[in-house]
Amino acid sequence: FPLHATVLAKNHKAIAISGPSGVGKSTLALRALGLGFELVAEDRAWYHVPSGLVIGLDHHLHLFDQSLDLFGHQNLPLPEHQRDLKGKLMIPIPSKMTLLPLHQIIFMGPAKLLHPHEKVKLLWESSGVPLSHLAKQKSMIHIPTIMKLVADHQLDREQAFVALNSL
Repeated sequence: FPLHATVLAKNHKAIAISGPSGVGKSTLALRALGLGFELVAEDRAWYHVPSGLVIGLDHHLHLFDQSLDLFGHQNLPLPEHQRDLKGKLMIPIPSKMTLLPLHQIIFMGPAKLLHPHEKVKLLWESSGVPLSHLAKQKSMIHIPTIMKLVADHQLDREQAFVALNSL
C-alpha cells in the first residue's frame, strides 16, 4: 500500500505521519530527529500489509528556511543551493533501506476525533498516487488490517509532536 507520509523510526518501530501537503510533516520530522528518531521516508513510503513492514522511498527532508531557523538540527548536512520547486531546501538524510514494523499511522490536520468513515477516507487519500483498478481491488482487501494502525484522533502540529515524543 503506497503511503504519502513521513515515516520516522525509533527502537525499531516505525510511525507514519500523513496529511495534506503543507501541514507540517517535514517540520515534524526535523523536530523528531532532535529526539533521536531516524528518518525512514520524508514523503513517500510503501507498506507491505501481509508482513506489517514499511520502507521509505525517498531520503531528503524538504524544508523552508524558517523551519530550519526554528527547529534546526546542527548535525544536518546543509546543501548550499539544492532546492525543490517550492523553494524548500533539499537536505539529504543518511538512511538505511530498512524494512521496519509499522507501529501507527497518525494523520495531521485540525485536531479532532476521527470517525471510522473519516479514517478510511484519509487512508485512501494518503495512498498519494492514482491506483489502477486492479491495484485498488488488491489494496481494498487490506484496508481493515491497515485501519487497526490508524490513530483515533487527527492531530495538529503540536499534538503530533507530543504524540511522537510519547511513543
